[in-house]
Amino acid sequence: MFRSGLCSFLLFIGTLFPLYAQAQASYVDLGLSALHSDGGTSGVDWTEYEASAVAEWAQESVFFGGSLRYVRSEFPGIATFNLQSQSLWAGYGLTESLRLVAEYDHTDRDYAGLYLDHEAEDFGAVFGLRHELAQNGDDLLSLEVSYRPLDELALYSSLDHSLDAGVSTARVWGEYKAGDLYLLGGVKEASDASPQFGFGGGTLLGGKWAAYAGAELSDQFDFYSLSMLYSLNDHSTLHMRAIRSDSHASSTSQMTYSIAYRFETGQRVGTRGTLQARRLWMDDRLGFSF
Repeated sequence: MFRSGLCSFLLFIGTLFPLYAQAQASYVDLGLSALHSDGGTSGVDWTEYEASAVAEWAQESVFFGGSLRYVRSEFPGIATFNLQSQSLWAGYGLTESLRLVAEYDHTDRDYAGLYLDHEAEDFGAVFGLRHELAQNGDDLLSLEVSYRPLDELALYSSLDHSLDAGVSTARVWGEYKAGDLYLLGGVKEASDASPQFGFGGGTLLGGKWAAYAGAELSDQFDFYSLSMLYSLNDHSTLHMRAIRSDSHASSTSQMTYSIAYRFETGQRVGTRGTLQARRLWMDDRLGFSF
């Protein structure tokens, strides 16, 4: 399983560069990371390795892309788990600001989605339907909205509703960026669970260094992270992070430490692509995303 996942990852990367050179607009994101948990009061330590790749190409009114993620989790003396996920998508520009996007996702289950993507200068919206390709599969309706009232301020909201389970999940968050300062705050709440609050921020430290801190709080757990980033060049960064998580239900806590490398260039197409890239950026620095 490990060799199969690694070979798939390397093969996917090998297709990126010739396509990247031919496209009018392209996006490439590559990531490698290693994480270790000391087990804390739970007494179970574990190590995780992850490799990921995202690529998108645009040619006139047509764009298409794909992603691949491979995760290996090792629990010494207990078990080793391998997870591989892939997604493929293609879109067509109906007008200058309106696009139709079809997507296929595979993790432990298969999903197909169809999305109507609107993108304007200060406003964007995505309405979609995702169907689980299985007997008695679940259907999910989603609506995502982004709005930028000021150059320094961006507001986001999303609403998901499961047609079969009858569960709705809402997210609202905002980002403020002025000069070297970045701030974020928001809330996520499902109709069958208590709300989760997330906030954080960061700043450039001068030179090539930057620091970020984040926290996510709920009735079930509290999560805190501190990250240091070093810019290798215009497209590559090195990430170092420490995370503390406290479980209220089991009264346990643990520390995890990670190091990661990320290469990113270009820009995703449409509001949906921009939001997905933005969530990845947020997770890299704060340890969570909405």
